[in-house]
Amino acid sequence: MPTLDTELVTALKAAKTRPMFFALIPKGAGGKLLVDKKKIPAAEIAQAKKQCGGSTIYQGKCHGEEDGATLVFEVAKEPPDTLAAATKKIIKEDAGLIFKVVEFRVNVEAENESAEAESQETGAPTAASTPPVPPPIPPNAAALHVAERLKLLAPPLHQALATGKPQAEQAKLKMAEASASFRNKDFTQANLLLDQAEPLIKRALADSAKPSAPGGADAQAWHQQLAILEPQYQDALKGNVPDANKLRTLMTFATGKADAGEYAKGLAALKQLEPLLKQARTSTTAKDGALPAGKDDFFKEWAAARSALKAAIDKVANQLAKFAVAILETNEENLVWVAEEGLGQMVSALREDAITIDRATSKTPAKVLAQAKPAIDSLRRQLKSPQVRASDENNLGVTVTINRTIGQALKRLEDTLALV
Repeated sequence: MPTLDTELVTALKAAKTRPMFFALIPKGAGGKLLVDKKKIPAAEIAQAKKQCGGSTIYQGKCHGEEDGATLVFEVAKEPPDTLAAATKKIIKEDAGLIFKVVEFRVNVEAENESAEAESQETGAPTAASTPPVPPPIPPNAAALHVAERLKLLAPPLHQALATGKPQAEQAKLKMAEASASFRNKDFTQANLLLDQAEPLIKRALADSAKPSAPGGADAQAWHQQLAILEPQYQDALKGNVPDANKLRTLMTFATGKADAGEYAKGLAALKQLEPLLKQARTSTTAKDGALPAGKDDFFKEWAAARSALKAAIDKVANQLAKFAVAILETNEENLVWVAEEGLGQMVSALREDAITIDRATSKTPAKVLAQAKPAIDSLRRQLKSPQVRASDENNLGVTVTINRTIGQALKRLEDTLALV
């Protein structure tokens, strides 16, 4: 059994009830953690870097929450998503302690602590050894605004994640991408992502307070599918399509099974109904030379297809986050960049095209097609990349389905655009 760092054990136990200073040097899935009631001396940090071979330093304060079950590290900039898991592993191996949650939060005030420690390490003069200077120019207002939003959203995100709701995982990914945009000084994009994360957090917290709907996942899927198909069904009946009786029979069967609580059978009927409704739209278009029921059908289906693409991207991003953790746990140094940067860049590229598609709006379906088609083609090319194939076919036991998941969503978009 490895020897425990008794000083780290004592310091971490103290951090459960009071703020403590820390210095963290990650290295792959491991590294070195220093914790003390006073700021960590530069000499100790340098020795720890040499000992573990790491190069990046995170500094600030840490404290316990939820009766010591959670350990929060406050840092100046958002770290990689994998750092929390790596830190949890360091604490377990070096101190023999297990925290239920290890969390990193952005705190702009931690910037001053890191800067002061850095000046000690490099020998640069500090305020105590130099004459007074004029106050520094305030940071960019947009940067401060994003940093404050990240700080304010962190506690409710933590509460939302504890509910286990899928919206919470989606919000976590949005927050991670917002942090990456913040580090890249793209504050407009960071704010946009935080705008998307905030309602997801609220929804997860609100849903957790509600009793579970009867029927479970099948019931939820049935209601979602019905919301998509019912407008198409009504439009098809108005158009006097040849298969109207068959459509009525399937819809009656689907709703009857749902009323009886047999949501799985009702969902199966809706899935049979979907291709018939698509065929009805196509036949009406061919007969009239125009979109059925004006443009309404197209825009309803286009909105549903865009939502399906968003959900597909979020699902893939969640898979890749788990894949990144698995890569770091291999301790392969040449794969660290892949886990910490490469997979994030892949998700960002996928999401960038998805955002372009989502913004493809016009009163004319033909213009929507012209705006969205290049981004759809770009996504198709990305799905054929070696990076996507390597992720989907990984041998680390992590399920990654980029090609299939996003490919299905693209097929729905393409089928919708075929109506134009």
